[in-house]
Parts: sequence; C-alpha cells; structure tokens
Amino acid sequence: MPSTRQTFLEDVFRARLKTIRVTDGFNTDAGETVFLGEVADLGPDDPDTALAIVPGDIEVRRDQARKLFVQLPVEIQLVAKVSLDEPWVRIEQMLADVQKAIEVDDELIHGGERSLTYGSERVLPREAGMTTTGAGITYLATWARKWGTP
Repeated sequence: MPSTRQTFLEDVFRARLKTIRVTDGFNTDAGETVFLGEVADLGPDDPDTALAIVPGDIEVRRDQARKLFVQLPVEIQLVAKVSLDEPWVRIEQMLADVQKAIEVDDELIHGGERSLTYGSERVLPREAGMTTTGAGITYLATWARKWGTP
C-alpha cells in the first residue's frame, strides 16, 4: 500500500500535468489525458497523446536515530500515436511542457525534508504492432520520516 507521502506526490504530479494546455501557455494539450500507471498503447478512440505517472520502487535507508530517508523515482511517460505527422516533434513538445509544469521551485514539493530532483530521460520500448511511440522523464522525490509515521 502506498504511503501517504507517495499518494500526496502522485496527486501533485497529476494536478500539475493536467494544467498542460495550449490556452495556459504550453506547447500542447497533453494535460487532457493523464493516467496513473503505465500506458502500453492508445486505441483508435483514444486521444492522439497521453501522459502517464508511473511510480517506481521506493528505496529506504535508515540512520542511527531511526529516521528513514525515502527515495521514490516517478517516471512521467509521454505517449503519442505514430499516425501523427512527426510524432517525435510532439513528444519533444510534451517533454518541454512536463518540465515546465513539474519543475516549479515551491514549498509544496521543496520544503522541510522534501525535495524533487531531475533523474533521467529514456525512449519507451516499442513492440511490433504498437500504434504509439514515446519517452519517459524520471524525477526523484525524496523525503525523511520517523519510524512508524508514514
């Protein structure tokens, strides 16, 4: 079961990604479709693009005072249908939009013993017959907590 801090972080990511709209100064309307969990492919009735929030495996280390230091990688997957004219241009635009939406230096994510840092980028694997292509950008969320206080 996810910790309350993990759920909070997923909610913050989802809210920020949903703001990605051309009318709000972004390059795309990728915020129209945001999933929690991996999107393998988009069907014919799905939108041309989608974003997915995919939490990774939590790593925890403990100090002598029973304080836990938690690190959670969160990948934002950017998916576009290959039928689009230049789908990788759309992916690059979505990447810039995600960075603009997430990389806000504020107390909501950065404060106290919480932080968010840039992790890595990757091309998503594409199986034969898939109708989408995509990329992933990973952020590393870290926080500290005392033993017994999720």
